[in-house]
Amino acid sequence: MPSRPHRRGGGVALLVLVLLVVGALVAPAPGSASDAAVRAGDRRDARRSVTVAVDRTQVEVGRVLVVRGRVTPAVARTLVKVQKQLRTGGRWVTEAQVRTRADGRYAYRDRPSTPGRRHYRVVVPATARHERLRTRALTVTVYRAHFLADLPVQVQESTTAGSATIDGTTYPHSSVGAADVTTGFVQWRVARRCRGIRFAMGAADDSAAGSSARTDVLLDGLYYFREVHAAGDVAAPRYLRIGTKERIRFAWTSQAGGVDAAGARAVLADTVVWCAF
Repeated sequence: MPSRPHRRGGGVALLVLVLLVVGALVAPAPGSASDAAVRAGDRRDARRSVTVAVDRTQVEVGRVLVVRGRVTPAVARTLVKVQKQLRTGGRWVTEAQVRTRADGRYAYRDRPSTPGRRHYRVVVPATARHERLRTRALTVTVYRAHFLADLPVQVQESTTAGSATIDGTTYPHSSVGAADVTTGFVQWRVARRCRGIRFAMGAADDSAAGSSARTDVLLDGLYYFREVHAAGDVAAPRYLRIGTKERIRFAWTSQAGGVDAAGARAVLADTVVWCAF
């Protein structure tokens, strides 16, 4: 008998159908845990954080200011960008790029050269596994030392900027009262932008014999210090915090024999004021 031909095409089709059914049973459905694990492997790990701090919020021009913080979890040599903004609303610029230590800590030493308010923040750039990080902004006020007598005067009477000699020592940046009147003053407006003053008051060597000068320092019209000095006498320097005060005034009265009389030359000697301008 002739043999029956094999129906190979039907067998192959049946095998393909079986494989498709099995594949459908074992393949993970969209949204399953297995599929989520694959997606998570492609997503950046956002569990990283960074902190920032400054070692002081007020600093004098030319003094060191330290910006420091930490990136966690710690990875040695992580790149950190220290950024600075010189005025509120201004452009942020990268001041320096530093690397973290093995414990995740970083530090940058700045030496401000211009007075005024400035802001610091740090940025950690994004990587293949981590998102970009940015800290909040920290405000620092930078002060410059000025001789008070060299600053513009708001109002004055019988008092001029110049040099004075007291007990043989010359003070070239002083405010000096006139010798031919009994009272005078000078006032500066610092617009709440100064931190403090260091001052000394006295009476010049060329004051009239037997005369004395009563000297006062006032802030916003309030008396803070009053002293009386004979010719050639000067007090030790004092420091006075200004805070939010707007006006500094030096006032004086010349006296002789206990009564007001011309002759004494009152001096506000080489007073230094620290201001954010």
